[in-house]
Amino acid sequence: MTHEVVLDTETTSADARVDRIIEVGCVELVSHTQTGRTFHCYINLPKGVHLNALEVCPLSNGAAQESRSAPKPGQLF
Repeated sequence: MTHEVVLDTETTSADARVDRIIEVGCVELVSHTQTGRTFHCYINLPKGVHLNALEVCPLSNGAAQESRSAPKPGQLF
């Protein structure tokens, strides 16, 4: 039986030198099957999201609003 966690992140741009993580999602798998255990959070950053990043994975108005009220990185880690 294998335990795995699939991690997905969304960032402010595709430039690794300056981009920041704004969303984190995780799904737990046991023997390659979803267990139903998940994690999701937005991260509030002072920097805006680059338009190219929104083309790849657009944030809805609700998600953008939720991200503005989300914890800042120092509050999460």
